Amino acid sequence: MNIPRAVFTTSFLLFWVFSSCITLRRRSPRTYQRSEVVDSLTVKRFIVKEIFREEPYIKVFIANRRKIELEGKGHCILLSGDSVILENAPKRLRFRLLKRTKGKVLHWVGLGVFRNRVEAETFRGNDGSLVIKRLGIYPRYYLLKGPFKTFKQAIRYRHPLKKAVYSILEVPSKGEVEVLPLGIRLKTPVIYRCDTILFSTSKKKRKYLGEMWMVPYDGREKKLTLINRLKVEEYLRGVVPWEMSPSYPVEALKAQAIAARTHALDVAGIKWALLDKPYDITSDFTTQVYRGLSGYPIIDSVVKATEGIVLMDGDRFSIATFFTSCGGSLESGKSWGDTLIRAKRDDLRGDSLAFSLKDLQKDEDDNVACSPHEDLSRILRYGASVFRWERKVSLKEVERNLKRHMGRSTGKIKEVKVLGRTESGRVSKLLIRGRRGRIVIVGDWNIRQVLGLKSSLFTLRRRGNYLYIRGGGWGHGIGMCQVGAGVRALRGWKYEDILTFYYGNVEFVRLWR
Repeated sequence: MNIPRAVFTTSFLLFWVFSSCITLRRRSPRTYQRSEVVDSLTVKRFIVKEIFREEPYIKVFIANRRKIELEGKGHCILLSGDSVILENAPKRLRFRLLKRTKGKVLHWVGLGVFRNRVEAETFRGNDGSLVIKRLGIYPRYYLLKGPFKTFKQAIRYRHPLKKAVYSILEVPSKGEVEVLPLGIRLKTPVIYRCDTILFSTSKKKRKYLGEMWMVPYDGREKKLTLINRLKVEEYLRGVVPWEMSPSYPVEALKAQAIAARTHALDVAGIKWALLDKPYDITSDFTTQVYRGLSGYPIIDSVVKATEGIVLMDGDRFSIATFFTSCGGSLESGKSWGDTLIRAKRDDLRGDSLAFSLKDLQKDEDDNVACSPHEDLSRILRYGASVFRWERKVSLKEVERNLKRHMGRSTGKIKEVKVLGRTESGRVSKLLIRGRRGRIVIVGDWNIRQVLGLKSSLFTLRRRGNYLYIRGGGWGHGIGMCQVGAGVRALRGWKYEDILTFYYGNVEFVRLWR
């Protein structure tokens, strides 16, 4: 080898070693970039629906407190209802409820839900005893019979078209609030509007956009309910980073933003358990986790890039739920009213054969998206760690959980047996037999609570006073597997392909921009 070639070879080797060292220190794999987000205008089956004249607002529950302290940044305004009290309000204010007049909640029997008033009126015909109510941010028209004074009366009422019973807040609670250090009393709702608002939760001080509403708490205690009212896109900036790590690939984050937007509009103002509340949506896992302004530029950019885009099936939203990991098996959406979401393997090769319980014995599967893979980033490796898990559960623990979560007791447990499974292999019915009787536990969440598991995708065997359980995934399995979405994005999948795989043949609809 001549000298110039030797020098060149040595230099190249040194450069290669140095580059490799740098690569090892990188947090993200080299197979994708997270520094830039390009707006997506060419989407498969993309259509525009002029449902909203402008981007809607959403009211999010934050906390119930005896005293509320808020710190405003920028220009602040204090209001009582629609009346401006102070145009240049102080930056720090404390609020305390002085008195309250409780609101009115009425109970109704639901006979049908329609997408427009004309359909509801046509279905009602000449029956003047039926009432039509418009509910939700995305309007639905409920055909109702009532009202009834108590929930029990509505439950007992019989009607051939009866679908459900709803408790609806008809008249909000009213009250008087003391504002310190101003020393003034204002009628509710008291509204504090600033460029940004700081509020201290039990763990840390968080930053919020929009405005804070204070209304009387509807429980027995003398408290204020704090509500953050803001635009949907601003809300999503505080949802996406808590539902999916900002370290995930960009296309997965876009998919998460669209799913979160769809889910929010689908349940806001109409979720059964919230119809008697003065807000549209909660800030915890019962709807979506929301913790105010995140401050992640990557999150702000993916929300902006997908602005106004939702998933729809005709004139209804997709059931755009999501969860951490499916364990390789995706559940059907039929039980939640979505026929497009099918039970199948989370296979990287596309739609394939159904999941087999034998697959639970595999610790890894190269063809399954949410399985551990060698080239995953640290955050995806963490998510993939729940692909398979094992747990030893004592029968005493099952007995305690049964009493705690279900309010039932069978005495000393003698038998725990799987009675039924869904298409995806998840346990749908679980028999628990004890000295004082037997109970059949039905439903994913109930079964997981009683056994203390991440997922209902499991097999079990008993040995003595213990259950030895092997399972897969974390969550209910309906909709988007977040780890799987991250891996698909890492493999080059675009957000529309990710969403189509998990939610079926949905339409991508832009509601505003």
